[in-house]
Amino acid sequence: MTSGLVKRGIFTALASLIAACGGGSGPLAGISGTGITSEGTVTGFGSIIVNGVTFETDDARIVVSGEAATQDALSVGQVVTVRGTLETETRGVARSVVFDRALDGPIEAINAANGVMTALSQTVRLDESTVFIDMTRAGLAENNLIAVSGFRNGSGDLVATAVQLGSRNFTFGTLTDLEGTVSNLTATTFNLGDLVVDYRNVSPDETAGLLRNGALIKVFGTQVTKRGVFTATSVEVLNPIRGAPARRVELEGVVANFSGRGNFTVSGQPVNASQANQTGNTLSNGDRIEVEGIIEENGVLVAEEILARAPGRIGLTGTVSAVNVKAGTVTLLGAPVTVTPVTTQFRDFSAMGEQRLGLDDLQAGDYVAVQTAQSEDGRLVATGLERHDRGVLAEVSGPVAACRQDWNTLVIGGITVRADVTTEIRGRHGARTNLAGLCSTLRHGDALIATGATVGDEIFASEVRLD
Repeated sequence: MTSGLVKRGIFTALASLIAACGGGSGPLAGISGTGITSEGTVTGFGSIIVNGVTFETDDARIVVSGEAATQDALSVGQVVTVRGTLETETRGVARSVVFDRALDGPIEAINAANGVMTALSQTVRLDESTVFIDMTRAGLAENNLIAVSGFRNGSGDLVATAVQLGSRNFTFGTLTDLEGTVSNLTATTFNLGDLVVDYRNVSPDETAGLLRNGALIKVFGTQVTKRGVFTATSVEVLNPIRGAPARRVELEGVVANFSGRGNFTVSGQPVNASQANQTGNTLSNGDRIEVEGIIEENGVLVAEEILARAPGRIGLTGTVSAVNVKAGTVTLLGAPVTVTPVTTQFRDFSAMGEQRLGLDDLQAGDYVAVQTAQSEDGRLVATGLERHDRGVLAEVSGPVAACRQDWNTLVIGGITVRADVTTEIRGRHGARTNLAGLCSTLRHGDALIATGATVGDEIFASEVRLD
């Protein structure tokens, strides 16, 4: 199974995770061998890497969509739940690995340019971290049957971490499924977002709790028309509490229901982070975070550590000039980028097709695309790296640090970009402009994409556009 570029550190301060963990693998003081539940996106294999921990899976029970499976059935970007034990800060042993998709249904509408689509009347949001399996983003089309893994945000939208193609043409009446939160409950129907579910012929499984407004559920069923009523064939109430009291939990997701650091939810799990150490931005609804802590008797996850969204996202595409395996860096466009199996998702689209691509497989002259997060000490930490067959042009995307029309120069993500009268420059709303016009309209936080040939470590841009 294939998987796509970039997930985790794009949104989370992974470089700070390295700093927080010391980059080492010594015993985790006081809890080595302690049971853990870790729920988050898969960031790599060679065993399985979730929330910065490499879990050995040799003896693990692996379940994919309710069926026994092997690790080969899993993909980078999918949200899984690992139960096992921690041995060190960065290593553990998995007893079980479970993957359940959040949605399986047909695309009803799509605006790929804006990263928004609807399926089963749910708004699905795509971003640069979304992994596409057995398809490409450009290949998405109405009536594709897709399986989506991801997290719900505070608005109820599904933020996709992975999208997998089931079939190009969906047939209505085919069984589909969805996880969501119940609203507008009556004796015969309820809503999951805008989807109306008719459950009159179903006896809900309420083992984990009562079917009620606000309950998290999994429903299977069918539709006979696009955006029609969803006729349930099964309804199961899910338990949002991720573990028994005193269980250590690592949970990745999106902050919702935030009324203060002591009271919010992540993927339905109540969290109290009033005493937690935090790395990254301030905490608020919509932030994508990783939270670590202990489950209390009341089911609340009392957070000890929070890793929040990194402030900068920088993409680099070009030819590798140096690889330093010992230092854990790869250099392109003069920028050394820290690469690790824990923080970096690797994919090989080149003719070499290395299934388990890693830093030691790379060499000078390779053509790569890298997504990075900037650490607090200014280092670039790779969150995703793709190797492609040799290309000609280089590209940088990220926040603009300088725009000097008098020097015909931009600095984007720390990379110097030269622009002149031959450069095609697009500003707001795609309007054609020149460098002076672009510089005069840039605002704090604006991001640019520049593409062109390289001379030394600089890009001589053929195109610059506002991202």
